[in-house]
Amino acid sequence: MLGILSVLLFEKTFTGILFWYSILFLIPQVLFYIGFEVRPIQEISMWMPRNFFSGMEVNQQVCAPIRDTASRIAACLLSGFAGILLFGIWGITAMRKKEF
Repeated sequence: MLGILSVLLFEKTFTGILFWYSILFLIPQVLFYIGFEVRPIQEISMWMPRNFFSGMEVNQQVCAPIRDTASRIAACLLSGFAGILLFGIWGITAMRKKEF
């Protein structure tokens, strides 16, 4: 949904791809690193797909993927559905306003 929206929002396809890349990869990565210092930001960043698919919980007793428990899988699914809904509505709104 975000990819389609990104390409439709901007006149140049490359600009749409950069916007898409920023939303999916750049912003979550920046928030992930800020989260090392600011705990509330870490909680927010772990709801972003880039982070919960690549994050690991590492301490002296465990090294486990972030998505290995039922509650974390539920967070993955909720985040995905929220993204589809949010960007779907945004895309439909943008399509109605744009003239072809």
